[in-house]
Amino acid sequence: MYIVKKQFFIVFSVLLLVSPYIYQSNRTVAETNEEFNKITSKGTDYSNWFWTEIEVLSSGDDDAYLADMVVDESNNIHITWLDDTDDLIDSGFDRDIFYMNWDYSTETWSSIEVVSTEGSLTSENSQLAIDSHGNLHIVWLDYADLLGAGGSDVDVFYRMRTSAGVWSSYALISDVSENNCQEISIVIDSEDNIYVAWSDPTDVGDLGGTDSDIFYNVYDDSSSMWKGMTLVTDDSSGVSIEPHLVADNMDFIHLVWTDKTDIYGAGIDYDIFYKKFSSSLATWSSTQLVSTESTADSRDGRMGIDSEYSLHVVWHDSTDYEGSSFDMDIFYKYYDSDLSSWKTTEVISVFSDLAAALPDIVIDDYDTIHLTWEDLTDYGGIGTDWDVVYQYKEKNSNQWSQMAIVSLDPDVNSFVPKIFLDNNNHILISWYDDTDYLGSGGDYDIFLRKFVGPPEATILHSFSTDSIEIGNLTIIWEEVPSAESYDVYRDSTFITSVGSLSRLATVNDESYRDSLDTIGDYFYTVVATNRYGDSDLSNIVSIAVFEVEPPEVEQTGLFQTIKLGEILILAGILGAFQLVLVTIVVVLFKTVPSQKEKKGSKKK
Repeated sequence: MYIVKKQFFIVFSVLLLVSPYIYQSNRTVAETNEEFNKITSKGTDYSNWFWTEIEVLSSGDDDAYLADMVVDESNNIHITWLDDTDDLIDSGFDRDIFYMNWDYSTETWSSIEVVSTEGSLTSENSQLAIDSHGNLHIVWLDYADLLGAGGSDVDVFYRMRTSAGVWSSYALISDVSENNCQEISIVIDSEDNIYVAWSDPTDVGDLGGTDSDIFYNVYDDSSSMWKGMTLVTDDSSGVSIEPHLVADNMDFIHLVWTDKTDIYGAGIDYDIFYKKFSSSLATWSSTQLVSTESTADSRDGRMGIDSEYSLHVVWHDSTDYEGSSFDMDIFYKYYDSDLSSWKTTEVISVFSDLAAALPDIVIDDYDTIHLTWEDLTDYGGIGTDWDVVYQYKEKNSNQWSQMAIVSLDPDVNSFVPKIFLDNNNHILISWYDDTDYLGSGGDYDIFLRKFVGPPEATILHSFSTDSIEIGNLTIIWEEVPSAESYDVYRDSTFITSVGSLSRLATVNDESYRDSLDTIGDYFYTVVATNRYGDSDLSNIVSIAVFEVEPPEVEQTGLFQTIKLGEILILAGILGAFQLVLVTIVVVLFKTVPSQKEKKGSKKK
């Protein structure tokens, strides 16, 4: 019956949205992913993006699980995971936490390092964060009785690896816990203060009761001290588990978790709840119910925050909501920061006929939402095992993309996908499964796959004038996050393609100084590049260059302000005046009698 309902819902969605992104179940995996790559959004053009080959990260001869990753400012990847391999790099015969990193410039993985070097009992569930100095901060669960943890219960431990690769000593985070700590989460704010949350049945100060509650501890960077274990879910009377922390740019710490408390109309099933911590006031907000439409169990909430500080929450839910049937499906909800309210829940896994679970979410620099989860549905003949799938939602179009299948082996289960972003907004998805891929054997191993592509086109700044004299000209453009360098092109006519042009320069900054020694029109464009390809052309800007006229020679002295024309006029006037004087003199000379003529006149 639920399949009929879901098929009806799909048909209705197609008629309603006329969406070009709908998955078609009769396509093969290759056809589905090929169609996925053709999707273009206004935030990022994915038409030239592609999925890389799958990488095997764990090299032990026993099971490896539950990887976590962070990316530093240099785009290097840091990863931790738990591994059952006996005495892997002298780690002993217990389960341990291991670490390695990927160098972005050399594209190589480092050697493996042991994180949980102390104790001889099980270590698991590591979580990573990175501070503004590039130091790694790692927390995990450990059965070892270290630093006064007491007994054989599970406690939360912490360690730092500096940017120089030096490991700190252990620190006990669950300092007053008397029971088994469970799921943990870690974030760091802009002041490098560290926040760790976990689930714990300990009744601290008679506040938590005997059920599991969410606790947290804060490392104050200014005082270099942990402040101590503190209860968060003080209004919960049921089981509180599965915390997930996110920090925003205003240093608010956001928490979602799963809780069985019947408050705010949640009922006695598991629901997703939310709280916010103000670092300046050191106080938690009141509790909010997120899964308001749910009437069955809601589990494993994950959260992301966009540039406008709106919250985006995903989880898996067994509620038959909008025809999703009673199997687990992926639900999504966001908090509109402008309206200060939660919007209506959406079902994301609308094409799933079987269970979909354990979603994870990241939001990129363009506010595009990226999701991954594990799914049992037989998409395109991949079988009814658990597979890793991926979808995104671009902000401007407000539509969910077609679904892509990340793990391609049709015969094995792929579990617990985690999604990450690098500094280029490329997608990294890790998971574990027992595929014998590249000689990894039939044990569980950590796998990684990337969704990558060339940069977006940059935008050239307009020149402040239409023309300049011969000389130097500076071209400036906008930074593109995923660009590794920029190619500058110049031509004497409008540029529609750079195929026949030679590069003027390749630079790493967002400007270039050109030297122009010939008059004429110059047109410029810039292409952003990275190791995966070139962007489209930027906009075209142009400038006209003219030759400078020789300056007029200035005279000095008495006649420094008299120009040539004026001199000629004066010369003409003087010449005419001289001619008049000569004429007058001649006339006068002829009309005046001589001395002889005067004497002769007297004799007569």
